Amino acid sequence: MRKTFATFVIICGLTLLGIPVHAQPKFQYPVAKGSFGPRFYVQNWRLNSSAGNATIRAFFTPLFVAIHLSPKFDLSFSGAAAASSLKNGASQTLQGLTDTKIRGIMKFNDYHWLLHIGLNLPTGKNALEAQEVKVNNVLAETVLGFPLKRYGRGLEVDWGAAYAFAVSENLKAGLGAGILLKGEHAFLQNSPFRFNPGNEVSVTGGIDFKKNNLATHWNLLAKIFQKDQINGQAAFKEGTQIEAEGMMTFSQKKFAVVLALRDVIKADNVTYASGGEILSTVRDNFSGNIFWSTGQVTYNVSERLALTTSLGLNIFGKSEAQLGEAQLFNLGGGLQFKSSEHLMLNTAFSFSTGEAKDVQRRTWDLRGFLLTGGLSLRY
Repeated sequence: MRKTFATFVIICGLTLLGIPVHAQPKFQYPVAKGSFGPRFYVQNWRLNSSAGNATIRAFFTPLFVAIHLSPKFDLSFSGAAAASSLKNGASQTLQGLTDTKIRGIMKFNDYHWLLHIGLNLPTGKNALEAQEVKVNNVLAETVLGFPLKRYGRGLEVDWGAAYAFAVSENLKAGLGAGILLKGEHAFLQNSPFRFNPGNEVSVTGGIDFKKNNLATHWNLLAKIFQKDQINGQAAFKEGTQIEAEGMMTFSQKKFAVVLALRDVIKADNVTYASGGEILSTVRDNFSGNIFWSTGQVTYNVSERLALTTSLGLNIFGKSEAQLGEAQLFNLGGGLQFKSSEHLMLNTAFSFSTGEAKDVQRRTWDLRGFLLTGGLSLRY
């Protein structure tokens, strides 16, 4: 069973939740009544091997709306429309809406505590046709790094808490925990099978150190997964996952240099037979066994315009179910333009090249690009 479902948990410093706290001593934000952010993503990969060639392309337009209801409570909404295509001799397509996400964040105790609750509403496409499953399976390849791997899931609830405090004048720390309760949903059209993914529990801890022009951030995250079920029978269990990440930033008036590292270590996944006995243990890259490293330089041309360039290396471990043993080099650039106090435009482009091995041990040459852009309107 492929694991293609995104996780939304309360984590100090995880940008996935849009909480730029990074384990700060207090969860404080710039005062604003609300923000509005339409964006677009275009990603394309070409895969070549002795077995043939394939091209996978994805386009989606996420929309994010945040409302500052009070100094201690924020509410946000997000959703997207998406379209993907796969060409490997024949052409297959997948298009539709994604799920709608609602998030509420509450800060209290002089902003040292943060509580979070979220809903995933099943407005996205989840019951797929046979050709759409082929596209979805390629989107789920971890090596390719598509930001949207599956359009729709079931009704989900995630909630959690985090606490931030100061150890010293320069050293800050934070702790957090959360749980994601997943809902049952269909996976294939005209099929009696219902998929019930296992719930997830996450715990995290992080520290920040800042002195003069140097700032560092370190975070450790653990994820524990329950069994997935099909029609009430255990089918799959994802292995426990440990993620360690660090970031160092050196900044001056005109430029900033950032070095980011992330390593994911994962226990083997388990597949179950219909009677509940273990059928196999499979090491894969659905979520883990990956090392990322990125260096980025930002140059502030003026108060309104900033340019960036980046270089990265991604290393993926061996997989028995997906592309693995991969090495990818990334080169990118972008710009950010602030037209006014309330409106900002940003765009970025990256090119990736490398190779990976499939489950038949064939080598695939990979070439891809990612183009992103969007507006951020605050009032």
